[in-house]
Amino acid sequence: MEGWLLRLGLAAVVLAPLPLGSYRPWAWQGLAAAFALLAAAQAMLTAVGRERTAAALPPVAVGLWAVALAWAAVQAVSPWPAVRPELWAE
Repeated sequence: MEGWLLRLGLAAVVLAPLPLGSYRPWAWQGLAAAFALLAAAQAMLTAVGRERTAAALPPVAVGLWAVALAWAAVQAVSPWPAVRPELWAE
């Protein structure tokens, strides 16, 4: 992990208890978002070759990962109604 990514991750862990002990959902969501961004930054640095890891992903795996993220984004911002909203209500 790059030095600055490691420091940001450690800072997030150390500072996590500050907002009311991370007891509220918004505190957990912020922490989850921070680590998701750090993981995405690490993956992108590895994918473009700026950093080498012990288990570097082949280009095909990076492409499949990008397709999965794009599909998740399409589902998240989709203007179409939900297919089975009654299941979510339960």
